[in-house]
Order: sequence, then C-alpha cells, then structure tokens
Amino acid sequence: MSKACYPTGIGLVSVSALPGKKPLSRTSVNSIDLRPNWAFAVTVFNGGCRNEKRIDVRVSIFKGEQPMTTVRQIDQISPGEKRTVVLGDVGLPDLQKRLLVRVEVEPVPTETNVENNSAEYPVTFVLT
Repeated sequence: MSKACYPTGIGLVSVSALPGKKPLSRTSVNSIDLRPNWAFAVTVFNGGCRNEKRIDVRVSIFKGEQPMTTVRQIDQISPGEKRTVVLGDVGLPDLQKRLLVRVEVEPVPTETNVENNSAEYPVTFVLT
C-alpha cells in the first residue's frame, strides 16, 4: 500500500517584466517598456510532496472584452523546486492606458489551496 502524499500544490511566486527583470507590483501601477522581445517571467513553486507534470502558466492582458492570452507549460517540477517560465507573444497592448494583467498557474489534482495560483497586476505599457 502506498503512502498518501499531502499536501499537493503549486503557487505563484513572482512575475517580472522582461527585458530588465522588473518585478511587478499588485498594489501600484506598473510601467512596462515595450521593447523588442518584451515578455513576462513567471516563477512558480511546488509546495507539495510529489513531482507535478504539465503545469499550464497563463498570462492575459485585458483590453476590452477579449483578453490577449499566451500559455506556456512547465513539463515537470519537483517538490520544493522553483521554476521560471517566460511568456511572450502576447500581442500588442494599448499604449498609455491602464490595463490589467492576470497571471494564472493551473492547479494540480487534489490541490485545495488555490488562492496563491493567480494574481492581477495593474499596468501601463509605454514606448521608450
């Protein structure tokens, strides 16, 4: 008989704007420079007790009714491990307008605490 593995869970650790690795704040408006190859770096943590596989990480920029969304997958993450995935190719957001970026990490099977699986960030995109 195998021993039960609890807890299970993946959590969002941080989100940064690239290039430059500028950490995003959830409480103040983030100014993001639209440069060639701009992207988001999303760091997640496996706080559970087993290897997790095929974890989707999603970034959505809301500008109107239909968000611009991109998804990348973490193939595998071990217990206690942090992994960073880079998500680009989101589209071209409106400039100089306050927008909302939502970052979501797919919950794993039997995960009960999903409060740390997503976050929203107020942003303004600018050309420099």
